[in-house]
Amino acid sequence: MGSLNRLTVRALKGEATFSRHQMRAIESAMDRRTFFSWIGIAPALALFAGVPAAASGESLRIAAASSLADAAEDLGAAFTRSTGIETVVIAAASSTLARQIAGGAAADVFLSANRDWADWLAGKGRLEAGHLAVFAGNRLVLAVPAGSPIKATSLDDCLNALKDGRIATGDPEHVPLGKYARDALQGEGVWDDIRSRLLPADSAGAALRLVASGQVAAGIVYASDAKAAKLDIACTFPPADPPIAYVAGLVSQAPEGRQFLAFITGKEGTKVICRHGLSLPQGQPC
Repeated sequence: MGSLNRLTVRALKGEATFSRHQMRAIESAMDRRTFFSWIGIAPALALFAGVPAAASGESLRIAAASSLADAAEDLGAAFTRSTGIETVVIAAASSTLARQIAGGAAADVFLSANRDWADWLAGKGRLEAGHLAVFAGNRLVLAVPAGSPIKATSLDDCLNALKDGRIATGDPEHVPLGKYARDALQGEGVWDDIRSRLLPADSAGAALRLVASGQVAAGIVYASDAKAAKLDIACTFPPADPPIAYVAGLVSQAPEGRQFLAFITGKEGTKVICRHGLSLPQGQPC
């Protein structure tokens, strides 16, 4: 269980998200039954419980959208190598993180999968409205489990090939992925036809796992997530309008937070962002 003690637990409101290398380390440290039992109780753990504030000279606390779990870990590691400042990352749905922070949960930086939750949190006085920065983008794809026989050349062909199969995505009522998916389907004029087949998940990570495990026929997920999970991409949605935007903001007054925001929009940070299959804002090339 030593591997477990070295891992950052990120568990919130029914959702626990870990980077893939962390999950492998956890699973290898215990038998499968114990592993799945542990995953079941992990959500009861508190946001950044026991993690000192960055202002005290300890770890910078980064609350990141679940689709940024691995990228945020790597950004944090690169930031630590550059500055010597340790980081701790917790990943969950942007909505979950925003509500927890609004309720008083401690964090230094918030990385949201859309502007809406960043603005909402700023409106609650828990995020500095004057320091919000778009630092990455993404695309939506219709992903299917690896080895799926679905081959299509258009979105209509994809949806027709799925017949009556269930399609996972984020809950459009509060999860950014789901909101982007709803907008995309409405833009294609198929929302009313597809909405009854959607299986809404509590986070982008949860939707991805439903596809990867074969519990659904397909999923409307982020392109970067589908690539990382080695899913087959049946088709790609047209670029979102407005674009999918990841927004960074400051929760605390810790100067390390400002350093981190400058880092992720700088040369080294953008290298990490591009390596994870994310795009750069305003059409900048990777």
